[in-house]
This record gives sequence, C-alpha cells and structure tokens, in this order.
Amino acid sequence: MAKEILRVARTLQMGSSDLAFLGSGNIWVEDSVVNRMSILLTQELIRQALANTAPGQVRVIAYDAALSGLLAPFQGLNSGGEHLLDMVDTDAELAAALFRMKEQVQNVHNVVQGRAANLPDFRDAVEYPVEQYYIVVLAADVPSLSKESLAALYVLLNSGPAAGVSFIIHSPVLNVNDYFLNRCTRLQVKAGMVRDGAGNTLCTSFPVPSADALISLSHNVANRLQSMALDVIPF
Repeated sequence: MAKEILRVARTLQMGSSDLAFLGSGNIWVEDSVVNRMSILLTQELIRQALANTAPGQVRVIAYDAALSGLLAPFQGLNSGGEHLLDMVDTDAELAAALFRMKEQVQNVHNVVQGRAANLPDFRDAVEYPVEQYYIVVLAADVPSLSKESLAALYVLLNSGPAAGVSFIIHSPVLNVNDYFLNRCTRLQVKAGMVRDGAGNTLCTSFPVPSADALISLSHNVANRLQSMALDVIPF
C-alpha cells in the first residue's frame, strides 16, 4: 500500500518523449482553434496524470473560460464523496484559487524545509503522502486574464511544480509573454502530429481518448479512493 499511495505522474508521455510534470514542470497546449484536436490532446494529458497518480493524491482545479467542455468527462472525480475536481467560473474565482495555490506552495516549503528538491522526492524519503498534488487546468486566452490572475500565474509557473502544483494550459500563444511560455513544455497538434515548441515532432499520432474512457477513469479514481486506507503512523 505504501508504494501505491506514493505513485505520482512525474512525467507524461508523448510518443517516445517524457514531459516533465508533477514535481518539475508545466505543459502548454496551443489551441488549435479550427478543430478540437488540441482539446483532445489536453484531455489525454489529464488522463495520464490521473491514471499514473495514486487515487486521491491529486486534485484538479479548472477554469474553462472558453466553455470548451474540456473537463466535462472528468466530473466523475467527485462521485466518490471526495471533491477532487474544482471548477471555477469567473476570473475573480480563478484569482482566488491561484492565491490558494500560492498558500499551498508556501505550506509545502514549510513542511519540506529544504530537505528535498521537490514534493515527490520528500514523500519518497519519508514514505508517506505528505501534503497534496494539484493540477491547475486553464482553458483560456491567457493574455485576457485579469492582472491579479496573471501576477499569480507569473509566480506559480516558476515555483509551483517543485511544490506539487503543476499547470496544464490550453491557450493560443499570440501575444503571450515569453516568460509564461518558457516555463512550460509547449505542444502543438496539427493533423494528429504533436510537435514541441522548437518544432520537433514528438509523435505522428497520439492516443485520442474517448469520452467513455475518460468518464470511466474518473469514476474508477473516485471508487478506488474510497477503498484505500493509509497506514497508521505511530507517535
């Protein structure tokens, strides 16, 4: 049980490439605009993160300003009694959620106290699921966010991953400050081919997740969480 509860998606896979994620990175998927391929790619990344992290150890905060329905298949995450998916509806709510993530990062720093490079390493060292992982999913035109949200994003893209707070951003890149882009692994999908920010082809096709598969995964995560119990730590 101990090893299972510490399982975490440190990387996500795209073709033969490993994309740094929980503990070390963020991912930016460029909005394909004319079709839903970039949305499907983003859903596949979320699927991998959930499937490769122990149930209940990662919570998802999502802001879908574009009303894309990107998170709709994942609603089952909340079906098991635990609130694992939090949808925020307005920019003000997003700013508040990002402020909470800044507090979360500080809490993790206070717990780790410099004894490990990142939260996954610290959890492995103490062999216990200390604190919590968070995935923040932003489906929005980033430059249109409020000054408060952009200011928080500016800090969190840099400091968040090591503290277990990573971002998956689905947005156009036009007029985006390079600071934001440079703190993410950039992905672009065209005709099913996925390329990185430098134009290198990562894969000629990616496994497009079906809605039924995503729905099933979400309910499975919620159901498995109910059946898991942590080992008691003697004091």
